[in-house]
Amino acid sequence: MTPRCCVVLAGWLLGAAASCAPPPSPQPFVLRFSCGHVAPVVLEVGDTIRLHVARIKVDRDVETHPAFVGGSAGRAPYAVSAHYNVETCQDSVVSVTAWQSFRQAVVTIDEAGLAEARGPGTGSISARTPVGVLRDSIIVVPSLQHFGWPRDTVVGRVGVPITLAVEMRDVRGRPVSAHVALQLLGPVPDWHGSLIQRVGESVAVYTPETPGMARVVAAIGHRADTLVIVIP
Repeated sequence: MTPRCCVVLAGWLLGAAASCAPPPSPQPFVLRFSCGHVAPVVLEVGDTIRLHVARIKVDRDVETHPAFVGGSAGRAPYAVSAHYNVETCQDSVVSVTAWQSFRQAVVTIDEAGLAEARGPGTGSISARTPVGVLRDSIIVVPSLQHFGWPRDTVVGRVGVPITLAVEMRDVRGRPVSAHVALQLLGPVPDWHGSLIQRVGESVAVYTPETPGMARVVAAIGHRADTLVIVIP
């Protein structure tokens, strides 16, 4: 079972918390369907996507510089350090010699890596490459009647977290739960903010760090919707 973990976004998914680190392996790299993307690929029934295999270099157990943390009354601040993995994209397109789908009722894939979502569920795709074999899941949600943010604009305050949730309903009006890819965009160079999302969920928490305006684009398969966040 894949552990639940948090992903920090600044643009598309860029990094993961220490608890999300991949398990130790003999080789100093991992294979994924995209550089810097630790979240699952999610499609809607009928969607197609051309998959590519990326090779990511992993420097494991890197230690940060110690940071001083405030102590309680009568105790001085103390220094702590953190350990995490640093991932660097070595090759965004690794050649694939063979593709295979293990649940064709859910997702099929042709010899060129074009995957098609056929039915709801979780399918498994493998890609054989000269440097190893990647096998990962593709999640397919039912045909959607509605996908998007509940409103177009949110107004917040600096330093106050804002909970954001994408709404999804199938053709019968029933709620659908799945991971939604989020992209955080800031239109000005000095704008700052963070967006934290649990892998596998459509809910995220945005914390603005400076006044300004940002956009959060939510996407699943071929669907997308944009939310504007205004911080006076």
